[in-house]
Amino acid sequence: MLNEAREKAEKIIDKLQHEPFRGKGKKVRTYRQEARKEYLKVAKRRRASKKVMRKGIRKQLQYLARNLRYIEELRVRDGSGKLSKRESKDLVVIKELYKQQKYMYENRVHSVGNRIVSISQSHVRPIVRGKIASPVEFGAKISVSVVDGYVFLDRLSFRELQRRIGFKRTG
Repeated sequence: MLNEAREKAEKIIDKLQHEPFRGKGKKVRTYRQEARKEYLKVAKRRRASKKVMRKGIRKQLQYLARNLRYIEELRVRDGSGKLSKRESKDLVVIKELYKQQKYMYENRVHSVGNRIVSISQSHVRPIVRGKIASPVEFGAKISVSVVDGYVFLDRLSFRELQRRIGFKRTG
């Protein structure tokens, strides 16, 4: 998740920096290649130890924090009018993901309320089912009723994050 967030943040930096400031000043340092190498060091291991995982998470948090600082600087300088709706929502989700991951890293815990498991679908939550094939499923909790052949959605639960990112329920 942190690697995906870092890559999306780099794309946002490119958009904010490239269009309005082409040829004016230096490009900000994102350490893309180094960050990717550090991610792959952990991801390619068959079984990463706790120490290796913690070190990898710390490094990805540092890269992401640097990118978020650059984004804020560019948005102040630019006026933040260049981001699309989707990129703005992704940025909000990335910031929330960073807060959650940093909290879990600093407090040495593995769970947090309303944990983000997907940047593109931030409303999706893990649901523990206890099945052998897939012990955890992802999605919204829904309650559906069928009356005379018509299907009615009684309840759709995504909880708090949907309000923060502007997710609107239809129907």
